[in-house]
Amino acid sequence: MVVKIAVFGSTDFIHHIKKYEKDISNIELIPYSYNHPRESLQLIQQAAHCDVFYFSGFLPYFFSKAELKKLDVPVVYASLDEISLSLSLFYIQHHYHIPISRIAIDVTDKNDVYNVLNYVDILAEPLHIKDYQEILEDDESSFDLEEIIQFHTHLWEAGEVEIVLTSIHAVYDRLTEQGINCMKMIESEKHIADSLIKAKVAGKLQKSESSQIAVGLISIDDYDSLVENVPVVYQQEYIAKIRQPLDQFARKINASVQHLRKDRFVIYGTKGGIEFITEHFQTMPLLSEVENNMQTSISAGFGFGLTTKEAENHAAIALNEAKALPNSSAFIVTEDKKVIGPLNENKKYHRLKTENHQLQTLAKTLHLSTTNVDKVIQFIKSRNSHRFTSYDLAEYLAVSRRTSERILKKFSDHQYLQIIGEEKTYQKGRPRAIYEINLPIDQFS
Repeated sequence: MVVKIAVFGSTDFIHHIKKYEKDISNIELIPYSYNHPRESLQLIQQAAHCDVFYFSGFLPYFFSKAELKKLDVPVVYASLDEISLSLSLFYIQHHYHIPISRIAIDVTDKNDVYNVLNYVDILAEPLHIKDYQEILEDDESSFDLEEIIQFHTHLWEAGEVEIVLTSIHAVYDRLTEQGINCMKMIESEKHIADSLIKAKVAGKLQKSESSQIAVGLISIDDYDSLVENVPVVYQQEYIAKIRQPLDQFARKINASVQHLRKDRFVIYGTKGGIEFITEHFQTMPLLSEVENNMQTSISAGFGFGLTTKEAENHAAIALNEAKALPNSSAFIVTEDKKVIGPLNENKKYHRLKTENHQLQTLAKTLHLSTTNVDKVIQFIKSRNSHRFTSYDLAEYLAVSRRTSERILKKFSDHQYLQIIGEEKTYQKGRPRAIYEINLPIDQFS
């Protein structure tokens, strides 16, 4: 079982990591090189056929996070830790004999530098460190590559440093072009090999999950009236016409279709097939194909499970979610009871059940169901900012603004929410309050 690993990084990084391909069995490294870490965002869709996404560092991963949330693909990124920093400083000391006070450094968190120096009891003043810690707090707008380059350039031109140690490949390229003595942070051979093995394991797990059973339930709206308007002699031919896009859909994923009863069809396939045809649970081409063929709307629910019965139960739940919406829609319920949908739109997530004790405790505190609390948490996670209005939440949950405000009031009553401003979108009308959540969101996974 060969695991295809998409590698996002600079040309130099990809050239370096390709050396490990022959040492780790059953992996294929597929390169996607960029000049700037932000470009990784545009490269992701090209790598949709890969089993795992591997990023050369935290920055390209960070700039791609919003898009990665839409894809059900394992992600690994090479992190520069204190070991990498220690190796790099030792290399400079041994080969260049440059004191630490004459080195300019950029890192995600400057505390890593202080920790390394404290370990070996080194006092160095001054320390020239530029960090971009704010990016760890999901504040993408505050990250400026030019600011980091200017920081190093100013120190170099002022004669305050003799070398730059950078954690960013794009910074190294720019400074080297300017003739500035620059060195990239050293990554240990073991660290790179371990991260690739981690990617391989994640890919194998993803592949095994892809072989899970998938069941799809398709409900044709207005089926009875459509068929009744067709002469009896032509009804079988008409039903065959209804099945045509379903059969075509099934053939693309090596699945089978059965006509259960009147308006209901069932598709049996695998999770991997559904993942492929929906582009990692993004789209559902079947909806438009049936609509165009029959001039009527449909509801589709797909369920995954370890057994056919489990998958069928999940498909029934997904179908109920789809039928609750007025237009054609499709939902998926995964083996761990996560609800995904509606596809073809800004898809949303929530869970039918949870074993997260913090989420359960929060739901009890707020006197809300765990499902509703989880929907709010997933709404927050789907945004680049923790700031939002009741209108934003209402649109996401597909509920009235009044219902949205009732939910938010329960969060506010327990100091989990605060109003930080307001926006006025129209000349007339009441301004909308802007809220900010006051919860450790990542703990509710």
